[in-house]
Amino acid sequence: MDKPTEQYLVLNGNYLLQSNAVLKSDNRSFLYGDGFFETFRVVNKQPWDLDAHFKRIEFALQHLKIEKASYFTQERIEQHIQQLIERNNVYSDARVRLAIFRSSSMGYTPLDNQLSYLLTVENIPGKGFQLNQQGLAVDLYEDYRKQVSPLTMFKSSNSQLYVLAGIDAQEKGLDEGLILNEKGAIIESTNSNIFAVCNGVLYTPALSEGCVAGTMRMKIMNLAMDMGLKIFECSLNHQRLMSADEVFLTNAVRGIQWVNRYKSKRYFHKLSDQLIEALNEDIFRELSSATDHLESSPKP
Repeated sequence: MDKPTEQYLVLNGNYLLQSNAVLKSDNRSFLYGDGFFETFRVVNKQPWDLDAHFKRIEFALQHLKIEKASYFTQERIEQHIQQLIERNNVYSDARVRLAIFRSSSMGYTPLDNQLSYLLTVENIPGKGFQLNQQGLAVDLYEDYRKQVSPLTMFKSSNSQLYVLAGIDAQEKGLDEGLILNEKGAIIESTNSNIFAVCNGVLYTPALSEGCVAGTMRMKIMNLAMDMGLKIFECSLNHQRLMSADEVFLTNAVRGIQWVNRYKSKRYFHKLSDQLIEALNEDIFRELSSATDHLESSPKP
């Protein structure tokens, strides 16, 4: 049996074998959760929706007071991804995780705000987004609630709430736990934004409710509007989910995942089917256009 190929990662521009990468004892992401991360999708060996992710990265850098270094650019990260696609033998689609953290030494107050980053690219099956064949079973996570602040829209390195919600769901035999904000409103799941469909109208929590500002959330909202659907950003609660015809979750890696069961309620996935078809059409149109542009560009 062939030994698995060793995977590479990129740490501050350096390509390292994952087995050789060492976490330094003064890593602020590990010590204090001082950082954030982005996850996104490679489709057919091409990073998808990178512009939207970098806009969110720059927004997070500004709010977390981490300096944007000259060596950290969208173009350079895209080059890293393409290199890791080749080195890690990515044959079609992949999951990209970009962790960003402050480089300074130990102590709550940093000596400086310089940026460090860690990039990984890992194969995932399939080509484009696929709707899950078996619907997800979800329920509320009620042990702890998410406190709403301007920082809640970012994917913080401190993800303890989501870890505990995931453990709780696992212990209950569920696929996902639904996160509540301090007022008891349903705002997201352990790793996704949430949408409810009632009489052909989409409902999703507003960012002011405390959910992560997901890039796939915005993509789906734009696709739904292009399809002529009405969308309301509002509070979701138990009653709304119990009266919904359909519930689905969205994130940048999985796309759309339909929910089959919430408590005693069962759901269909008619609109989820339509949206994921529209999503894939949009993706391959964008990627095809980008490829055509590169091929028609004058060679140096």
